[in-house]
Amino acid sequence: LVEDVGPEELASRLPNKPLPNKPLEDKPLADKPLEDKPLAGLKLAPYYGCIMNRPPELMRFDDHEHPMAMDRLMQALGAEVLPFPLKVECCGASFGVARKDITARLSAKLLETAQDLGAHAMVTACPLCQMNLDLRQGQASTAAGRKFRMPIFYYTQLIAVALRLPQDAIGLSKLCVSPNSAFEAMRKAQTLALERSRAASEKAKPA
Repeated sequence: LVEDVGPEELASRLPNKPLPNKPLEDKPLADKPLEDKPLAGLKLAPYYGCIMNRPPELMRFDDHEHPMAMDRLMQALGAEVLPFPLKVECCGASFGVARKDITARLSAKLLETAQDLGAHAMVTACPLCQMNLDLRQGQASTAAGRKFRMPIFYYTQLIAVALRLPQDAIGLSKLCVSPNSAFEAMRKAQTLALERSRAASEKAKPA
């Protein structure tokens, strides 16, 4: 902040190859997905927002127009990742303080699209995006003229769920929108899949 050298100078100080992104390093899981698919049946809208992608010449994270790291990570855990077309659109960011009306309108657009896709929940890697979409759903509902009750997960919370860590230990009880609807939908889908598998096995048995 003291030395404002501009983006060109900052870019020249960085290496010429993409910087490693340890929190979203997806290759170990993507190469060998978990066998038991703990998040099977959970339909997710992946939302990356602005912070990880812009400006792309500095961030050098994934494909800045269509990032897939979080998609692959959630798929490796068994979730159904929906083709969310607004995954790098802005949620309103820090305007949530100065211009709540703008944040409400932008967040409403994201929530509306995710809901229309049939998502059980959204997942993000940005703490500010998570807060805007979770905390301000009432304002977004007013802006859109429709009711939203969409759970908004931070991606590490879903990793912890897949690893079967206690919910209290991963902050799920602190979410403004309860995650129970998403987990209930996931359990119903898993139960249905199990029943179908058993029925298919019975049908395949010799008479």
